[in-house]
Amino acid sequence: MIKVTAKRLKCSACNSSDLNKFSHYGIDLIYTRVAQKKKNYNFYICSKCGYMENRDYKKTDLKKLKYDNYTFSSKYDSRDLYLKELIINLIQNEFVKDEYQNIVFIEYGPGKRLNLLLELEKCFPNCNFYAIDPLYSKNLINQIKASNTNSNINYIEDIKKLKIEKAIKKIFIARNSLEFTNPNQLREIIKSYFVEDCLIISEINTPNILNSGSIYLFTECLAFYNKKSLSEMFKQEGLYLDVIFSTKLYSDSREFFIAKLIKNSKYKNIREFRSIFELVSYCDSQSSNSNFVMWGAGGRNIMFILNEGRNLINKVVDIDSIRIGVVIPDFGKISPISDIEDKDVIVCLNSRFLTKIRESKPNNIILLLKEFD
Repeated sequence: MIKVTAKRLKCSACNSSDLNKFSHYGIDLIYTRVAQKKKNYNFYICSKCGYMENRDYKKTDLKKLKYDNYTFSSKYDSRDLYLKELIINLIQNEFVKDEYQNIVFIEYGPGKRLNLLLELEKCFPNCNFYAIDPLYSKNLINQIKASNTNSNINYIEDIKKLKIEKAIKKIFIARNSLEFTNPNQLREIIKSYFVEDCLIISEINTPNILNSGSIYLFTECLAFYNKKSLSEMFKQEGLYLDVIFSTKLYSDSREFFIAKLIKNSKYKNIREFRSIFELVSYCDSQSSNSNFVMWGAGGRNIMFILNEGRNLINKVVDIDSIRIGVVIPDFGKISPISDIEDKDVIVCLNSRFLTKIRESKPNNIILLLKEFD
């Protein structure tokens, strides 16, 4: 890779000028019978947020080509059934029961892969469901409806035609579709439809070119987002992307994650760090006038206290009464959270405790380890 020197070129996701350029061979469309020629494609990757973009992306009319990337996924998939149960569980935990019938489900770019929405519709029959895809011609919509006569899913060709109130709580599903959506289009979607408490469920292609070379950098795609670049984009619109769950699929570059949106103002005291070493470096620079308190006495926290954080942490607190009073070797006793003072800086190595920390200590500064890939 070579460093991009053109001053006018900036990352489309986070606006950083720290870009690296590379190229490899490919074709415009993989899943099509149309004859094509091999050609060279130029890409850039942002050193700040990790967003990658295909600078030679060719937008094509997928309807004319009868393009379908889900030929073998039109039948029920174990991922759909697993995801259905996961979403139901999340709704029951994140929303109060009276809100269930007011949720709007949106799947962005499902094509004919509608099994997940159809399953969710059975579970939440009073909710509104939308499938949005540029493939949806009148003929295709009629074919889909004829095959699913008991379904009331609304099929829309362009998301701009979606007319729903912004304030309504939504579950937005995007699997293998953000790769065809440029950051400006995504910003418009965020501005138009997302508010606090929405859930984002996404499957994204996050290639690691140092390990896998070109094999996941499909040249038919425009954009390669990761959680960090998406987080930056939501932050620009006043929303904090709180990732609840994340996993790799089939041990390759595809990543599945679920996140909840929260207003930035509620997280104004949070400092995020991509690695433990960044966090330690920051603590070292502030150690003369800060009192660092570790939230929780779980395994990762104990290892940090005994190693990288051994000269930084002044106190360890926990909400579990069984742990309170336990002595950590070469450190001291675990304290209750009531011992946290207003001036203390809370160190959090597990983002799932973030909501509890904000509820208990809304005014304290929090140092959060959030290891984006």
